[in-house]
Amino acid sequence: MKIFKLNILILFLSASVTLTAQFKAGAFVSLGVNPIEQPVFVSSGIYASAQYKFISVDYAFDFNINHRDIRAFNAIKTSVNYETDINNSYLKAGVMYMYKPSTELISEQNIAIQIDYLIKKWEFRLGNNFRAYKFKNGVEDIVNTENETIIWEKPNIMYMIRYYFLESSNKWNIYLSATNFDWFIIEQEVNPFINAGGYYKNNENGLKLFMDLNYQAAGFNNIRVNYFGFFVRTGFIWEVK
Repeated sequence: MKIFKLNILILFLSASVTLTAQFKAGAFVSLGVNPIEQPVFVSSGIYASAQYKFISVDYAFDFNINHRDIRAFNAIKTSVNYETDINNSYLKAGVMYMYKPSTELISEQNIAIQIDYLIKKWEFRLGNNFRAYKFKNGVEDIVNTENETIIWEKPNIMYMIRYYFLESSNKWNIYLSATNFDWFIIEQEVNPFINAGGYYKNNENGLKLFMDLNYQAAGFNNIRVNYFGFFVRTGFIWEVK
């Protein structure tokens, strides 16, 4: 409940600055397959952000469509960022929080700091996340955890290298990325995956259509890299002018 109250507060704050800030809203659908969620998983969500001068606030929700008997709510992500242009290059630095009810027994929470730098056709994103697993109420006695209800992992490096095949001024573009995180996924440092995608944006009405395809591997430091799964996400983001 605390998570939902926090994000309701963010919604009100975002709405309060809409009259003087740049506001974006969107929706998306994801579909994928992996050995855990069979035969396929389908989810949908919403995204919104508000920017006032150099400060931006954004959030995104992800909901299950076909596995609602397991869990109806997948994840929520929110961040506060500082954005600016330096010598015709884009720089973004911020703090991100993500909450995921991973299983019936535990929930996952991530706090991360990130820096995003875009220069010409290259985009580089580097960060560090701090992940904690929390046992849900009533589980402590079952798993005999005594008083330790929160388990912290060691800090984990987040990274992304992306190449855009066309200039950023184009209405449409395609890109290829190597990364270890996505909107609602943060893998370990040794578990990178491949991301390919593209978008089309209409500068007149502020509408942007996008699609991402992600190929996930089971590990990088193993004897071989095993296939784990893939998922595709498509949707739109509308910039209110």
